[in-house]
Amino acid sequence: MRANRTARGATPRAAARLCAALTVCGLAAESCPAQGDSEQDAAVAPAWRVEAGLCRLSGHSTYEVGASGWWPLSRLEFPLETDMALLGLGGRFHRFWTFGAELAASISRDAGTMRDWDWLSEDVPGRLDLYSESDAELAAFTLEFVCRRALRRHEAWTVCGGLGYLYQSFGWRCTDVHQWSPSGLAGFDYEGTPEETALTYDARYHIPYLEATAAFRRARLALEAGAAYAPLVLAEDEDDHRLRGILCRTDARGVALRGRLNARVRLTEHLFLFAGLDALFIATGQAPSRCAVYAADDQTLPQEAWRIAHRLDSTQGRATAGLSAVF
Repeated sequence: MRANRTARGATPRAAARLCAALTVCGLAAESCPAQGDSEQDAAVAPAWRVEAGLCRLSGHSTYEVGASGWWPLSRLEFPLETDMALLGLGGRFHRFWTFGAELAASISRDAGTMRDWDWLSEDVPGRLDLYSESDAELAAFTLEFVCRRALRRHEAWTVCGGLGYLYQSFGWRCTDVHQWSPSGLAGFDYEGTPEETALTYDARYHIPYLEATAAFRRARLALEAGAAYAPLVLAEDEDDHRLRGILCRTDARGVALRGRLNARVRLTEHLFLFAGLDALFIATGQAPSRCAVYAADDQTLPQEAWRIAHRLDSTQGRATAGLSAVF
């Protein structure tokens, strides 16, 4: 962040988007089509399914900047600790095909601590010169669609292949910054306040993916495990260092890996209890970030001042629980 004693504040942006609204997220992936038309099979892949519940998102998104032979120059780690409301819709339009859709958005604001590291000396690699921590608020929103086809079917199990698309939008507002120099550099210690916005950061991920799933059924219990690979992730971010008046924007490409495990228990003929665990890893290659200095009263990006190499990564875990109704 490299704020100093003369750093100026800035009027905070509007509160993080969607954080206080009633939101929706779901178990977007509908179960694999099951073998036969028995009551047990209908419990796994009904014609329509609506789900609602809560989930907990954990992890972090990180970006690094630097240059050839000087990597990284700076690293910022933004927390992904938030509660989310959830709602999902799924269905079967053919004995071999199912589809699902989900929306998700945060219902809590505090996300944890944002951390910032700076290695300012190219001549002394590895010397940490600046470190800061800030309180972070997060607004998170995701949208997902998936379509699957049964490849192999058995009375007790089914294997499916599918195509999906996941969109994620995260927006952070960081306040109450505490900065110091571990290497003893003078003039960089800084103490912010809860009312002062140190920086805002927005990250968006477009993730089309290929997925393989396996579903297992026994009596009232259904288990589903899946793995997905995204060969072309499109990532966009915007970093607004309010204390320094610097705005940077980046478009990058990368890959993503995902794994999930879901369980569903039938309570009645039309009502189910579900729970799930989901892990997602995103990594991009280095891309040029467009940076510029703006005036205190004008936060639009002026004529480009410089470029710097930029890389985005995100590690996410999600635990979900709720109820689903089938029709």
